[in-house]
Amino acid sequence: MRSKRFRDFDYLEHIANRILRIERATSGVDLAGFLANEDLQAAIERYIEVIGEAAGKLSQQTRDLAPDVPWSQVIGARNVIVHGYAEVEPDRIWDIVKSHLPSLRAAVGRLQQLISEEKGAKPQRQGHPGEKPDREDGNR
Repeated sequence: MRSKRFRDFDYLEHIANRILRIERATSGVDLAGFLANEDLQAAIERYIEVIGEAAGKLSQQTRDLAPDVPWSQVIGARNVIVHGYAEVEPDRIWDIVKSHLPSLRAAVGRLQQLISEEKGAKPQRQGHPGEKPDREDGNR
């Protein structure tokens, strides 16, 4: 059975991967472009859902290692999108992307490093935290 901390590393990997996808999808996009693209909005909302779900599964011990992260807000953003989908405001999603995800990315990278060092494993960072190599079928 895998330890809880090792499972936490997996959840952190999910968070880092979705942040990377958001950054790629919104690179070169401004607020007007985001508001004009409903497909992009839907994709980003889904990624934020996954981030919130994974954050909610992290152990309290791991969350406590990053007290600068407003974990309840990260999880709450997911809940608003899932349960209050009719009330989701695209400009608020944009604010999350531009104002809050960079610091979450940095915190997740620190947590991954701590867990890797704790387990004696080499960090899997090869450029951007959470980035995984492409599979043969071209999917991530």
